[in-house]
Amino acid sequence: MAIKKKHFVNVTPKGELVFQDIVSWKQDCLNHKEKRCFVTIAKVVKHRSNQENRYAHGVVFPMMAEEMGCSMEEAKDALKFEFLRYQLPSGLWTVRQTSSLSTVEFEEFLSKCRMLASQMFNMYIGLPNEVEF
Repeated sequence: MAIKKKHFVNVTPKGELVFQDIVSWKQDCLNHKEKRCFVTIAKVVKHRSNQENRYAHGVVFPMMAEEMGCSMEEAKDALKFEFLRYQLPSGLWTVRQTSSLSTVEFEEFLSKCRMLASQMFNMYIGLPNEVEF
């Protein structure tokens, strides 16, 4: 199994790469000389924090589960289906995993969950700074 190493870069307005550790990049290139390799470039996304995760699993999902009369996992699945589903090119539907969401996307998801709780069950789910979890 090949070891994959990540090299972090910033991309300039001209599209040039500025390596955060150019020495490490050059060393890895030397370690792979005369070998066929590939390089992938992807945007670094900040994923949700442990605090956000604790709020979702300690407040939002349990409160929704109680109101819906189901388990916390069932409530989470239902909320994901409601707000995170998308259609594949084949026409079939699938659901994004919450672990794939950025911090902003996760907060948007939780905001929609709170709005649904208000509209559907006439209940208020406190914001993270309003509740203990």
